[in-house]
Amino acid sequence: MHLYGILRSRIRRMTMKNKVLDFERIMGLYFRYGVKNLTMDEVAHELGISKRTLYQQVSTKNELVDLVLNEQFLKFKDTVSALVDKENGSIRKMYNVYRLIADFFKPLTPVFVYSLSKMSSKLADELYDKYNQFIVETFGQIVEEGESEGIFLAHFKNDFSRLMAGYLFHASEQGIKLPLTDDEFNNVFYLQTCGLCTDRGRKVLNQLIENPKLLTA
Repeated sequence: MHLYGILRSRIRRMTMKNKVLDFERIMGLYFRYGVKNLTMDEVAHELGISKRTLYQQVSTKNELVDLVLNEQFLKFKDTVSALVDKENGSIRKMYNVYRLIADFFKPLTPVFVYSLSKMSSKLADELYDKYNQFIVETFGQIVEEGESEGIFLAHFKNDFSRLMAGYLFHASEQGIKLPLTDDEFNNVFYLQTCGLCTDRGRKVLNQLIENPKLLTA
């Protein structure tokens, strides 16, 4: 069975077993306080359950962390994949995927990144590799689609995809706020994407940036 299929099956079994584990709320605690410093007593208190009930769902703190972070990754993967399938036009697709990923990483805090690496450098590395690989593959797929449209230069695919993923990770890990206003975000997207475009692609990109509503319509 594919790795993602194994993760989905495991999480599905946990969800069916008992619905007391609110993954979103626990993830919020990890972002706020860090993984290493947050105790199981504090998790149970936040969920409004006893520590005994929590331990009926997971055997250890590490198991809970692993479960919650993998569920978060699968949610991220499904959301991005659905958007890629939905959007038409490679530049629109690139823009909206880029924005979705930037928004998804906004809650990521330096305390979360640091505490996760302190608790388990292996888990931190595995998590980074999963996100990075998926993001690079997704951007690469969009660039290939753009090449067939005459919009993107495919020979920049690998470098561009790695640079985009690296920028998003670095900004989030360092606590750098990604552009919040539409104009700031559009300017960053334009600067990072323009060099990937063919002459035709730059014309389309300029038209879309001059009329931003077309990017999200």
